[in-house]
Amino acid sequence: MIRTRIIVLGVSLILAYWLIEAALDALVFHQGSWPALVFSPDSYVIWMRCLVVGLLVILLAIYYRAAVRHSGAERALRQTQVRLAVLLENLPKVVLYETGGGREFISENILDWLGYSAEELTRSRSSFVNLIHPEDEPRLKEEVKAWHDAGEPDVLTMQFRVRRADGEYIWVEDRMVQVKPKNAKTYMSGVMVDITERKLAEEKIHELATHDSLTGLLNRREFHRLLAHEIERAGRYHRVFSLLMIDVDRFKNVNDTYGHLAGDEVLKRVVETIKEGLRTIDAAARYAGTGIAVVVQEQADESASAARYGGEEMAILMPETDKQGAALVAERIRRMVAETSVTIESGESVSVTISIGVATFPEDGIGEREILAAADAALYAAKDAGRNKVKASQSEESEEAPVGS
Repeated sequence: MIRTRIIVLGVSLILAYWLIEAALDALVFHQGSWPALVFSPDSYVIWMRCLVVGLLVILLAIYYRAAVRHSGAERALRQTQVRLAVLLENLPKVVLYETGGGREFISENILDWLGYSAEELTRSRSSFVNLIHPEDEPRLKEEVKAWHDAGEPDVLTMQFRVRRADGEYIWVEDRMVQVKPKNAKTYMSGVMVDITERKLAEEKIHELATHDSLTGLLNRREFHRLLAHEIERAGRYHRVFSLLMIDVDRFKNVNDTYGHLAGDEVLKRVVETIKEGLRTIDAAARYAGTGIAVVVQEQADESASAARYGGEEMAILMPETDKQGAALVAERIRRMVAETSVTIESGESVSVTISIGVATFPEDGIGEREILAAADAALYAAKDAGRNKVKASQSEESEEAPVGS
């Protein structure tokens, strides 16, 4: 800006000198008579010089004004760049990017994020795409396709996992918009934010809302949600499922003899043993008191779940499992628990047994209350028969070797 001012001032002085010199020469020629100078036939030279000087002054003024505007725009751009640099420096979990239309840009702080430099990730459009978690990629393609099909009406927001250079994954939220310049190719511009901590917090909140803090099993509310869902699914597709109700025999004696802290340790070990006895796709829930209801799922694509129903009762649900199959699983669990001992803090070894009741949908009921009542009745039949036994609803008892009560 200073250079521009010097140029304009210099040119203005030269033009002024040129005009004054011509006027003085003409005045001397006419012996100092201004009227003679103005009305002389030779005065057109002065007038032409005045016209030229005036036009040049106007052009200089236009140039100076444009220079001032350009300088102001450059200053604003530099200020914006400085602010953006400061912002990115103080917000290391925010990354800016542009892609498509001949543009491949990503802010340098991506190195702190992923361990890859901006240059590495902008060599090709696939460089970053290859880092997206394989499980998230199909969903992202569907979201982008739906956005394009809708004509890119608004900002597209996506959440997905990205692999770091050390092999770990972080969660990012990508807010992307399509930019359509008048005289340039369309490109995509966006902001990515590291939301890993937020995702972990959400998972923790969900864990607290749906799981029992002592055993890690699903809580009673979540168990009822799963049971209602399974009743609806089995009813719609005419399928079967079984429900196991499990009770830890004489668990009150453990608490009274060794204390509640030791009782908690014993209960947690019982739950671990039950999980070991179930297939990986089974679901177990802590039900209530000292009972346990178990849900086992045959389909490999369905995840296992277990829930604490209340107190020391637990529940396990077994989709696609008839009464005979459920009784076999129950017997395996009963035997494993009977063979397990827990060493408590005092160094003493504590062993417990469990009683299990089995009920099946729709044979023993088609509603939630009916199936729970049938499983509960089978459980108390097992306890009445001496405990440490498996009883199926309608008095169908599994084969098991008697174990001490």
